[in-house]
Amino acid sequence: MSMSWRSMPVVNLQEMVRNKDQVSRVKETEGKAREVAGKLGGSKKQEDKGKAEKNLARFRRVNDQRGRNC
Repeated sequence: MSMSWRSMPVVNLQEMVRNKDQVSRVKETEGKAREVAGKLGGSKKQEDKGKAEKNLARFRRVNDQRGRNC
């Protein structure tokens, strides 16, 4: 049985944007955690990966916010 477009749930755009922002913040936190773990463990490679993840997530979040404000 296939779904018609009329029976599909309506997605609130503001809710989708809010969820995307939350995902970016979680990824930013994960990157920070990896960075700190690298510092504590003495692994420069792990620390650098964490910084890269954190900065990428922050970059994406800020650019998404700028796009919404234009």
